[in-house]
Amino acid sequence: MEEKMGEVISKTHEEASCSDSQDSETNPNTKTQTQTQSLDPVGFIGKSLNDTLKSTILGSKWTPEKGKYSFPLTHGRRYNVAWEDKFNWLRYSPSTDSAFCAPCIAFGECKSSGGYSDKFSSSGMKDWKNAVGAKRGTFLIHQESSGHKDALLKSSNFLQIIGEGKNIKCSISKAYEDNIKKNQQIILNIIDVIVVMGQRNIPLRGHIKLG
Repeated sequence: MEEKMGEVISKTHEEASCSDSQDSETNPNTKTQTQTQSLDPVGFIGKSLNDTLKSTILGSKWTPEKGKYSFPLTHGRRYNVAWEDKFNWLRYSPSTDSAFCAPCIAFGECKSSGGYSDKFSSSGMKDWKNAVGAKRGTFLIHQESSGHKDALLKSSNFLQIIGEGKNIKCSISKAYEDNIKKNQQIILNIIDVIVVMGQRNIPLRGHIKLG
């Protein structure tokens, strides 16, 4: 998923950091701070996301610079970036020290029994003690929820369309246009049949159904 969106994400990041280019020349930390903010999942919650923002949250994530960041301790436990290898939908928020689900943020909140899914698209999850595990693993419970699977399917379809260089609205418009042409052709065929039957004095019977 991340490889397919690489070019789209790179372009998005370049545009996002363009306005801060002058500041980054005088302050080398400005660019890093801007990128951190642009990839923090908290910044995507509660907004009407366009195609570019959906591409960003689905295809990229914030990762700390090696040796320059230490995940905070919460009740003696901390976030483990290795979890993202197994759960590639995970997105860590450095501003809230919590985990989110990219597909669920992009395509609506997930709800399921257990109350875990809702956190991944709203307030975030930070119960690191119960994050993984065969029985009580919060990540696995969320991943198996129907809401998450629905969001994941929508994300997959979205990325496929974006990967083909198409805009979602254009795709919908194209499908609508094709349906109109199909119905027009059906009507023309029906008219031809009616004309022929009229010429031969054959009565019309039955029902006509458009596509």
